[in-house]
Amino acid sequence: MKGDQLNTVELADSIEACYTGGVVQWSADGSTFFSACGNYIKTMNVDDGKQSYTIGSEDEDGLRVSAFVLSQDDEASIVVAYTNGLLRNYRLPVSPSTSPDILRQWKSTHKAPVLVMRFENCLLATGSADFYVK
Repeated sequence: MKGDQLNTVELADSIEACYTGGVVQWSADGSTFFSACGNYIKTMNVDDGKQSYTIGSEDEDGLRVSAFVLSQDDEASIVVAYTNGLLRNYRLPVSPSTSPDILRQWKSTHKAPVLVMRFENCLLATGSADFYVK
């Protein structure tokens, strides 16, 4: 029994929340899915089930994702709407080792949180809880 002592303990795998409600979207090639999780968008690799990267920042706790939409054209980007009316357009990373870049951000003209969005080429339509589409 003395020779079988445990010297090191390390975490092999862990499971954490990857979805807290809202829309789930797939990448164009079907290898990654995107889901809202609190104030982040989490991306999961379909092949191994592991998280690829997150979109959002830890130091912005007041932001909570209300909707997001992926671009369907050649430009790999995502627009994320937050409950405070902020919209951010991120360039998606080419490899999981890099992080998403903010291309631009702007304040919504809606009077309530954006709930749905549609991306067509360079146009973005937003639908809000204020019953308007802009």
